[in-house]
Amino acid sequence: MNHTCLYEDQDSFNSMGDLKRATKLLRKQPNDPEALEKLNAYRRFRLNCLRTSLQFIQQASPPKRVLISARLKRIRSIRRKLIRGQRGSINEMDDIIGFRVICESFSEARELGKRIRDICEVRIKNYLDSRHTKNIGYRAIHGIIRFNQPFTATTVKVRFEIQIRTWYQHLWACWCESHGEHAKEGFMDNFGNEKEISELKELLLKTSQVIADWEQSYPLKSQHELPEYTGPFNVALAWHDNRNNFGFDPFGFDIDGAVNELYRLESYSDTEPLLLVGVGKSDQIKNILAETHPKFMVRKSLEPKHWMP
Repeated sequence: MNHTCLYEDQDSFNSMGDLKRATKLLRKQPNDPEALEKLNAYRRFRLNCLRTSLQFIQQASPPKRVLISARLKRIRSIRRKLIRGQRGSINEMDDIIGFRVICESFSEARELGKRIRDICEVRIKNYLDSRHTKNIGYRAIHGIIRFNQPFTATTVKVRFEIQIRTWYQHLWACWCESHGEHAKEGFMDNFGNEKEISELKELLLKTSQVIADWEQSYPLKSQHELPEYTGPFNVALAWHDNRNNFGFDPFGFDIDGAVNELYRLESYSDTEPLLLVGVGKSDQIKNILAETHPKFMVRKSLEPKHWMP
């Protein structure tokens, strides 16, 4: 496989040692301008290695109908992760680039996970197997794919996260994420009181089990029609802002242009961009995103009563 990085923005960092020093500084001073400059340069480097990530997806041969999206982790999210205990350096983070793959059934998600495991270096967590999900009904495959990427006169190990799940499992995960950082940290912050936290956790767990049981009992009904997949190098950008403006820009095979536009849109604090893989037409894309990315489409409610089976 030809690991080609489109750009190497190395004006602000020249080695992984620079990033380790920036990591230490950000933990102490989250707004240090020099450390933030290095972090932003590294994010740019990672984003422009996207072509390599797409090659892995191409080799895995996704299902005929699927929705694949990618996002770049924002600076504020990286800083929060560092402050709350992320070990190691910025360059050791798994999810600066993250892919989400929404399939129409458990069987398709399971098969895609197997193919990915066969073609690349990946650490898989198989939540489709109930033995690995005690007291929770969430069913998905999470993987961290690792590969060597050229950098100056050497190569560096980079990672990206991939999550493979069905539409209902995806919505349940979005619902959990809507509760914010306290959910990610196991409700260990000052969110509510112990009784409220306990009730919320119990509700999340019960809901996950209801959804998983229903999908396993009615596999055909659980399929949610998704866009036809046209290939990993057919990319588009969708975005919305906090004024409910929405846009869809197809880039086709111009990954360079899509990367630059994603980076530009990501710099605006009120705009949420999303890279879509294999979506060639804008027909009904707003409706598709409203059904699959309710947090992205601000008009769609995340309340389970609107989407539970």
